Amino acid sequence: MQVSITPLRLTCAMVLILAGCSKFTGELPSESENFAIYAKAPGRLFIVLHDTNVADWRIQIVKGQVSKVAALPLTARQASSARRRAAGPPVIPRQKDLEPTEPFAYSPDKNYVVSGMDLKPPHESLPHELVMVRLNDQKILFREVGKQSSVEAVAWSPDSAYFAILWRAPSGTVIRSPMDILSAMSGHPVPYSDFWIEIVGVREGSLGRVEIASKVGGSWGTLVWTQ
Repeated sequence: MQVSITPLRLTCAMVLILAGCSKFTGELPSESENFAIYAKAPGRLFIVLHDTNVADWRIQIVKGQVSKVAALPLTARQASSARRRAAGPPVIPRQKDLEPTEPFAYSPDKNYVVSGMDLKPPHESLPHELVMVRLNDQKILFREVGKQSSVEAVAWSPDSAYFAILWRAPSGTVIRSPMDILSAMSGHPVPYSDFWIEIVGVREGSLGRVEIASKVGGSWGTLVWTQ
């Protein structure tokens, strides 16, 4: 007796198989030794990915060592809540068809600002470019183009000597669960993203970029840098 598999049954079988597929587990980056390039960066840099399938995911970088944290310490929570948003993006030189936009952050000593650069209104893109500007003369001291990645968040070290950039890029087509299949079939696929951290020195430039997480579904990130 032959049994035929209809397209509907095949789809159901795929759903059952994919139901057991792994998702973002919230483990530490597999190549944690790569964070040694940040050994000279001061204080504690906290990276939080929100709304992942494992709830909020938090890690910290301290003297080139990376570790998980269950919750942000009080000092980090206070630093995060004490951030003040300017009335609008910083007033810095435009770059051709780009202008400053969020995310942006002023250095604690008020000498510099780092800002994402986006297309002029109607802002239909994510900021794929970032600049650091010295405020007293509006001179651009650092500029980086993310190409396929966008600027998710920025933060300054307490001594104003370094700033951190959280970069984000789409992971491409990812099918890890029945919901992914149903969402894709409806024309609204679940967005998956890869995240990188980069630390830049005001004097020495970029210390390098390190991947911290990949194929994270429906998430967004923040940075907090404390003593």
